[in-house]
Amino acid sequence: MVNQYVDYGCCNVVDGCRSLAYLKSANHTFSDPMCINTDVFNNCSCCITPDMDDYPVSGQFVSPMADPAPWYNPDDPRSGHYFGAMIYDQWKESQPYVRETIDTTTGGRAKRGKLKRKEVVARFILLVDDCCAIDFAKATFLNQFLCASTASGACELPSLMWHECYDPNNCDETSHSIRGFPRAAMTSITWIDDEIECCLGTIAEVTFSSELPWVYEMCPENIVTDLPIIAGEDVCKFCEEECPEIEDPCANQCLPLNINIPKVELETCYCEPVSIYRNCFAIPPDGRIGESTLKITINTGSGIMRNFRIKAYANKFGFTDPTYFRCETPCIDIAVAGPIKANSILEIDGVTRDIWLTCNNQKSSGRNWVESTDGSPFSWPDISCDGLLVCLESSAVVTSTGEAHTADDSTISIEMFHRELR
Repeated sequence: MVNQYVDYGCCNVVDGCRSLAYLKSANHTFSDPMCINTDVFNNCSCCITPDMDDYPVSGQFVSPMADPAPWYNPDDPRSGHYFGAMIYDQWKESQPYVRETIDTTTGGRAKRGKLKRKEVVARFILLVDDCCAIDFAKATFLNQFLCASTASGACELPSLMWHECYDPNNCDETSHSIRGFPRAAMTSITWIDDEIECCLGTIAEVTFSSELPWVYEMCPENIVTDLPIIAGEDVCKFCEEECPEIEDPCANQCLPLNINIPKVELETCYCEPVSIYRNCFAIPPDGRIGESTLKITINTGSGIMRNFRIKAYANKFGFTDPTYFRCETPCIDIAVAGPIKANSILEIDGVTRDIWLTCNNQKSSGRNWVESTDGSPFSWPDISCDGLLVCLESSAVVTSTGEAHTADDSTISIEMFHRELR
């Protein structure tokens, strides 16, 4: 259930706690024959204002003029008669075709899959107590969306975020979640002035189009933070026994048997190091409906990075010993061939399906730096309900000039974002 607190990018669009307080303070209520049901406002957690800095010194909202409200302008008396926006109807979400297809013509290079957009149509009521404030309310409401779009920059789209209850009948603090659509564009807004009297407000019907079909929980779970990449055990790769060949592999039941996934030979400089640092950790299963994806941030540290690899295996039973999986095919296999300059940051974002490289304080696309190892289509780091064993394999090789492939102070951070289709 979507609740009465909505942000679009850096701008707060709906703060039900503030608006309801203003309505009560002004003794301004909806009743027959206006045919507006105020119960639509009183859903779970409608009075959450997450940022305590939003509250006035008195600790409670009184009026746009007394607090003052963010939109209040002493030189414009209309601003004192606008009480803010609230969700009037639960929004309607389209059901996109979900399957993610990868263009294999680029081999194992990272590329965003083709996904159908998700559309959301929401109705907001702009609350006033005087007809003279309608034009001011419209201008203020529209400016919030324009401000959020501008602040995100020309190459980004804002996120549409809201509070939501896991259980609408249980409104304790732990039952709330902040969910949303990353990269959501406001594509249209329609004013509906004839459904309610102007002394009560007006209705804005807003359409958002998200580049991604999933609803995400916007607050991630931190799996590891600034974990030293070279922590773990030293492994001689060519000392390990070879895995036996599988003469009769099981068919993948998820794919029609007549489909053969093409592979493309890559012109890549990734080489399996003779010796590596192997650092493994488990991500526990997620019992919630849906799945999760990872955002991986690699800091190369004080040296150039070469031949770094991230593997992950489906781990239903929570194993922590990688020897159980030595001859298994990883479900995530990401290679960073390099060389990537010192003090660079590489971000592999499973949420937005983007890869960024920040080098010398310049941020650019990092897709050419990340690949699968065998030319098969690149797979984003998505997680099913089974959990994972993640293994970092960093090169322990030192060149003849004394330059290490992996710096001692290189680190990795991994965040997990839950998501669902609905």
